[in-house]
Amino acid sequence: MSVITISKAIERISQADPSSPLAVFQTEHPRRVNVVFANTIWTQKCIARGTWDFLGVFHRENLAEAQQKLDEYVEYMKDAA
Repeated sequence: MSVITISKAIERISQADPSSPLAVFQTEHPRRVNVVFANTIWTQKCIARGTWDFLGVFHRENLAEAQQKLDEYVEYMKDAA
């Protein structure tokens, strides 16, 4: 697991190959997310369970979608504070 800033997450997603996407999960810290490889058994189980903190699976070819989802997450965290 890697808890990183939103900007660092976008940087990593922009470099991720579609064959090795990254899964992004919320954390308790505003402006930070947990980024992990999406294809691990643990991550696949979390995704299949539909955990509340799951934001999506992203790679460089869906970077715009990732940016939008992470922007929404930041706005949500602002409203929740």
